[in-house]
Amino acid sequence: MTVMRGANAYARVGVESGVMSASPHQLIVMLFDGVQAAIRTARLHMQAGNVAEKGKAISKALDIVNMGLSAALDHERGGELAGRLEQLYAYVSRLLLRANLHDDERSLDEAAALLEEIGSAWREIGPRAGKLSMGEWSQLIDSYEQLLLQSQSMLELARRGDWTTLLQVRSCGLIDAERLQRLEAGVLLGRQERLRKAELLEQILALDAEIRTHLLARRDELVLLMRNSRRQRELDRAYRPAMDSSIVYRIDDRFGKGSP
Repeated sequence: MTVMRGANAYARVGVESGVMSASPHQLIVMLFDGVQAAIRTARLHMQAGNVAEKGKAISKALDIVNMGLSAALDHERGGELAGRLEQLYAYVSRLLLRANLHDDERSLDEAAALLEEIGSAWREIGPRAGKLSMGEWSQLIDSYEQLLLQSQSMLELARRGDWTTLLQVRSCGLIDAERLQRLEAGVLLGRQERLRKAELLEQILALDAEIRTHLLARRDELVLLMRNSRRQRELDRAYRPAMDSSIVYRIDDRFGKGSP
């Protein structure tokens, strides 16, 4: 939810002042607080039999849900989650209408419970989400692009058999991957950014798979060399004690140097 989207949605439902100075997170929190206050007021008037005042309070709650919370959803960046929230807000609106038409306090309670569940989740993630900026999204995507370039470099080193340099680059890559993981933990990507990230990841994984193939081949080569070297040492240990000069001399005496 953008600052102006949240501010405009809040202004449309006419709740308290201080909107333009609030953060995107605070704007939505104010909407959740406002709708809960309206539902509590509607419940009190419903219990007291004040039909007109009950209707006004429920109308205000409906305005906050429809022209505030639902209108503030960003479907481009929110994707599937925004669609599910829109459906949930539509259901809450039906509950509020039912409560108004039939003096149904249970419908009011259900609407309040659903909104509180969403509001509580938003309060937890909101401070982090409120710090997001286009710069952070760009930085995250740039980091994935750098990781792609690094994987391309590692593959070229693997093809050339430059294992020492490859291991050095790989060590730096592990550090970069950890830093990328920390950065991604604080960034909420929009639809376009998610698609770009998925595209970059697909390329990186394909390169890493080919690098792994080269590394496994090199490992098998080294294992074979080690086995051959071990066999050579075992043969040396088996024959060296018997092949000293005295044994050779006795063999020569017995069979003769000219014997076939």
